[in-house]
Amino acid sequence: MRVFFSTPIPLGSVGVGATALEQVRGAAENGVEVVVCTTGVDPRAEIPPGVRIVRSLGLGRWRVPHRALGLERAFRWNDYIGASLLRRRGPGGFDLVHCWPGWAQGTLTAAAELGIPSLREAPSAHTAEALAQAAAEQSVVPIPLAARDPFRNDPAKIRREEIDYRLASAVLTPSAYVAETFARRGHPESRLIRHRYGYSPERFPHPAPPQATPGRPFTVLFVGLCQPLKGVHYLLEAWYRSGAYRHGRLRLVGGWVPGYREALAERLAHPSIEVLPFSPEVAVHMREADAFALSSVTEGSAIVTFEAQAMGLALLVSDATGADMAHGVQGFQHPARDVEALAGHLALCLDQPELLLRMRRAGFERRDALSWREAGRRLADIYRTVAQD
Repeated sequence: MRVFFSTPIPLGSVGVGATALEQVRGAAENGVEVVVCTTGVDPRAEIPPGVRIVRSLGLGRWRVPHRALGLERAFRWNDYIGASLLRRRGPGGFDLVHCWPGWAQGTLTAAAELGIPSLREAPSAHTAEALAQAAAEQSVVPIPLAARDPFRNDPAKIRREEIDYRLASAVLTPSAYVAETFARRGHPESRLIRHRYGYSPERFPHPAPPQATPGRPFTVLFVGLCQPLKGVHYLLEAWYRSGAYRHGRLRLVGGWVPGYREALAERLAHPSIEVLPFSPEVAVHMREADAFALSSVTEGSAIVTFEAQAMGLALLVSDATGADMAHGVQGFQHPARDVEALAGHLALCLDQPELLLRMRRAGFERRDALSWREAGRRLADIYRTVAQD
């Protein structure tokens, strides 16, 4: 089976570029022949054997940097190169096309003209929904968004992405939350295909199941970019309301968007709260924690929730994180912005250490099922099913 995979973000780069690379790797490991059209490849990326890379921003061996064209022009050029390649190959050139967001209209149009089924990746909520949630949060924490912030109100972006969604044969949604946002925006469930993301066992090794740690305070961890959409202000409010600050420890690891830390300075000042800079050694922090908290108001399928479960942390997350979990089994899920519910979950974990340990072990037992390897098998199955329909 031959799949044309298009992503304007450099393959293997931090964030969605790394997620796209894991998908390419998973498909290739499961017998799919993959051709990737991308603006570039991260120098640290290990490309699987047999995967062909088409660098749209390249002159021979030389790569043209994004800044030479500007981000939008670079993305549009990648789309143009992808569409041109599809048309040169013709109707039988590929069995399926898989496009990531950024700029995909030309590639998806070419696929439709050639009768090739196509999938549009939706790594986060429907764009209109995500921007609406960001606007709502502005009234709660009035921090001005940066000029290039992806969550600034952008009607043209919403229209462009909606065209992508309609052109594709189906939209790949990595969580029930993402699928629900598309359904609310009028997309029929028949065109929404559920798949999922994963984690890398090599980066998050854990030799033994979680154990009780007498003498260590109940430790809750947050890892990520501290910004209003991640709901750190809701987490802090719940921390105090639950009483966890009296005997527990809350560790916030990551960078901060301008103005947010200053807005929360008073709430961050308590000695039970540790604010640490971004660290690539996330696994080290997870080994020192009991639970992972993420109170996002909009996400897609937060990969850090896969990593946390695999490291034996109970999840305390909002229903907008897209976490792959069962409420009360691997942790607790609260409605986004519901501080009272999160506070109750924190109190339960603090007051019932046996329950906390059970949930930690339940997540740890899913290590294999949560891996990128398993996600790759599922994606390859989806490719074959869609190509045959």
